[in-house]
Amino acid sequence: MFFTNACAMEYYTKKLGVVMQENSNDSGKARDFFVHPTAQVLGSNTIGKGAHIGAFCVVEDCEIGDGAKVDFCSSVRRAKIGKECFVMRSMVEDCVLQKMCKIINSNLYGNVKIGANTLVRNSEIYDNIDIGQNATVGVFAHVHNNCKIGDFARVGNFVELKKTTVCSGAKCAHLAYLGDGEIGENTNIGAGTIFCNYDGKNKFPTRVGARCFVGSNCTLIAPLSIGDDCFIGADSCVCEDLPSGTFFVRRSKDTKQRRRKDG
Repeated sequence: MFFTNACAMEYYTKKLGVVMQENSNDSGKARDFFVHPTAQVLGSNTIGKGAHIGAFCVVEDCEIGDGAKVDFCSSVRRAKIGKECFVMRSMVEDCVLQKMCKIINSNLYGNVKIGANTLVRNSEIYDNIDIGQNATVGVFAHVHNNCKIGDFARVGNFVELKKTTVCSGAKCAHLAYLGDGEIGENTNIGAGTIFCNYDGKNKFPTRVGARCFVGSNCTLIAPLSIGDDCFIGADSCVCEDLPSGTFFVRRSKDTKQRRRKDG
């Protein structure tokens, strides 16, 4: 059976052929897109040629481009999905996805823009986020509150960004908290790095320049400005501004002594 709410222009699909006929052109020929019988298409939608809406999906008030695929248990509402995008097991609300994006096992909501050819996996992204082209986010990244990620940038597993700009080609690939910061072009942020932005009362910015290398397990204490082309050794604590071209290592002195035997 096929049910329709004429006032709300809502479709509850039980039989694909009927839905395609309802969306036919003037000649009566059905348009070339697929809606699975278990999917729901609600509100006012534009669905492009060759698009695919898979099992148990919900699509409401969306523009879905040619060849785009919304698959398996995805919820897409008030979104613009570009040509040949792929969305699977994800929630996408109030978002714009440019062509050939891949969104897998993720939640995107609250004014999120994703550039062409960008991959998002197993991540939470929300509240005014702008991600460029050919970027990679995830797995298990958390990006929120006014962040910008540039073209070809990488935000990897268990990385949290808050009010931070990651410029083109920069990488923060593993296990980092980067809050109230700016990361310059082609800079590498090592695993375990933390921007210490909060002193208990106020939050302060951290700026890392272009082409820097920040080693693993570094602590950057804001307010802080690091110039271009700096190298910061692993396990360093940085609490003073560094001019461009600085090589910086700060570690406590090692203590070695023979271990006493019990008794």
